[in-house]
Parts: sequence; structure tokens; C-alpha cells
Amino acid sequence: MSLFELLKDYHKDYKLIGDYPLNIFNDVSAKYYENAGLDCVTLSCELSKKQLTTLCNTIPIEKELLVYGSLPVMTCAYCFLGKSNKCYPECPAYCQKSQKYYLRDRMGYEFRIIPDNIRNLSILYNSKITSIEFDDFNIDYARINILDENILEINNIIDTVRKGRKLSGKNYTNGNLNREV
Repeated sequence: MSLFELLKDYHKDYKLIGDYPLNIFNDVSAKYYENAGLDCVTLSCELSKKQLTTLCNTIPIEKELLVYGSLPVMTCAYCFLGKSNKCYPECPAYCQKSQKYYLRDRMGYEFRIIPDNIRNLSILYNSKITSIEFDDFNIDYARINILDENILEINNIIDTVRKGRKLSGKNYTNGNLNREV
């Protein structure tokens, strides 16, 4: 019996959803997770429009697509703030205050850093927010990931996604829809 089947036995009223880091790139991986007991899979954010369309039309398992959200680009087993905040050897958790931290690249793009002082990790998020139109895709669920948005922004995002549209501007990207992996 797989772990997923054990979880389903324990939580009969819940759906088990495989998140996008599982990298569902093809029908083989989708079938594997379906056989393992997942109810739904979140398709990889790295797929092109052509690949997503094909996958959405060929796999029988329920499909979820991230249509809005900040995506992690890197997880480091290192605290970026430890040296600058002089946290070592004991961590007073300065990073848990209400401040936001960013890493600026040579082009001036700012990548949000979220430190995890418990596991001594730092997660870097993309400098641009993914926002895509999804009407062309045969999906069961459209997913929104919220990171730093306020309530007014969240309501605008929900309204935009309900209409099947995307947010656009200098802070947004359509991810890999127009690129090949």
C-alpha cells in the first residue's frame, strides 16, 4: 500500500493533490501518480503552451494549473541574512520581523527572499509574477498562489482569473508558455 493510499484511508473527505514540484511533464508521470493514489496533479510550470495543451487532453486524472503566483526559482541550504544580520552562531530570528528581503541582480530585478530560520534555508522567488490565461487548457482547477499581495490585490486577482484573463505589465510574466523546455 502506497503512502498516498494510506493518507486517503485516513482522510476520506480530502483530495490528494500532487503539487507542481512533482514536475508532471508527460502522461507517464501523470499515470504514475494516479496509480499511486493521487486524485489530482498540478501540471509543471515549465511546460510550453503546446506541451500543456497536449497533456491536458491526454491524461485522465484531474488537472490543476497554476495561473497566478510567484514561483520559487531556488532554495538554498544557507541563510542569506545570517552574515548581514550577524545571526551566527545563535539565531535571534531577526528575519521573522515584518520586513521583506530581496536579492537584486545586475539588471536591477529584485528576487524576494523568504528565510526559514528553523531549517536554515532561503527561498528565492522569481522577480516577476506568473500570470497566464487558461481558457485554452482542459483543466479542472485554476490555482492562485499568494505571497505578498494585500486584500485589494487578491480580490483583483480573483476577479481577473474568474474572467479567464491574465494580469499584465512589467511585474508579470507568462512563464514558459511561449518557450520549449
